Amino acid sequence: MARPNHRDYIAMRDDQETPPASAAEPAVPDLAAVLRLYGRPILIGAVVAAVIVVGIGMVRRSRRAAADQAARMLVSGRPEQLEALLRQYKATPGAPVARLALARLDFHSGRYEEAEKRYAEFLALHRNHPWAVVAEVNRATCLEAKGRLEEAVKVYEAVLSRDKTSLFASAAMLGRARALEQAGRYTDARHAYEEYIAANPEGPLAGVAEANLKTLEQKRRAAQKVLEVQLAPPTAATNAPAAVPAPAPIAPAAP
Repeated sequence: MARPNHRDYIAMRDDQETPPASAAEPAVPDLAAVLRLYGRPILIGAVVAAVIVVGIGMVRRSRRAAADQAARMLVSGRPEQLEALLRQYKATPGAPVARLALARLDFHSGRYEEAEKRYAEFLALHRNHPWAVVAEVNRATCLEAKGRLEEAVKVYEAVLSRDKTSLFASAAMLGRARALEQAGRYTDARHAYEEYIAANPEGPLAGVAEANLKTLEQKRRAAQKVLEVQLAPPTAATNAPAAVPAPAPIAPAAP
């Protein structure tokens, strides 16, 4: 058997090491064919994405414009502008502030019923708002002005159950003492005033609380005297029948 020569050996190696053309060069996809098959879905997807991006931008610009307009209406401070803000821009950050501003205007105009309703609406709609405690304390003040003293005391106490150190807690503490005094609960009111003074010795209303405390003591003593008179047993002089005046003498008839 004849041995392969050098040239045959090199030819055999070339035949073994050269890969097929299909394996060495991956086929390039036909772009035109891809577009023919998937062009419409791709185009639709691109259009939808563009619409979404444009829509988001428009919504953001619209929200900014609405917030700017609401802020201008809020700064005006006019009741008609505040009412319009609540109707037209109730989803803006300025709407809760407008509701508080209208309630304050109602209160200072003596419309306590309307003010109390607005504060109640604020709490129903914006319970987690940073100014919810302001609405809560001011609502209690409205209840106090309307003579619903026990309800006012409960609201003040609800505020104090959550916080006893902030400025609003101080207002609730003083309001509670005031409502208790008006309700005739003088002992409870005295303790409430003393608590306020102890917690706010240098506060701007400490002098008012001290003056109210002195007046409260006078009221308590006067009420105690009235109560003692009402509970005192009747005396003999009180039970004695009223004196009957003597009849006038009858003049004799003229002859």
